[in-house]
Amino acid sequence: LESKFPFGPLRYATGSDDTMMALAQLVKEKEDGPIKTLIQKARGCEETRFSLLATLYDFFFLVRTVRPARDTEKAAAQTIAKMLTNFPRAFQQTLLCIVGEKDSKLCVSEQSSLDEVMKKSVVLHLLCVLSSSMTQSAKAQSPFQQYLTNPEKLNGPYVLAMDNSYNDPPEVYTFIHQQTLD
Repeated sequence: LESKFPFGPLRYATGSDDTMMALAQLVKEKEDGPIKTLIQKARGCEETRFSLLATLYDFFFLVRTVRPARDTEKAAAQTIAKMLTNFPRAFQQTLLCIVGEKDSKLCVSEQSSLDEVMKKSVVLHLLCVLSSSMTQSAKAQSPFQQYLTNPEKLNGPYVLAMDNSYNDPPEVYTFIHQQTLD
């Protein structure tokens, strides 16, 4: 794989032959049957969701650190993006970011520095782990999960390690600067 990274931080989860073969068939042969089957399986299987994100991370995100996506890769990303129905929003957003179908602060290009790629990679790794473990009916419970999966809802600083299962967003943990000065 092409990459500025000497290793893929999610490589440990990319061992699924199904995922790699389905992706290869989509990119090289424009055959979307295997990836459709895999995405349907991912709806009910956390391990498959994580393996899918990890493989797409290697194939799309890391490759964009050394070159722009090819037309066949862009077409594959668009095909995958269209198949993302009935998945938790966090999973959808993470996958779209990884394949380059969603502009975000986590996007990379061949102009990105290694330092920038490494920082974004850490955040994406966390997003992959968190979003693949969420179910359709689950809500991000902690401020940390909400910060990673739904940052637009958060308006102020929060203690990210605190659990919050009652408020959305976690206003209970809002840091009020004036109170600390007293």
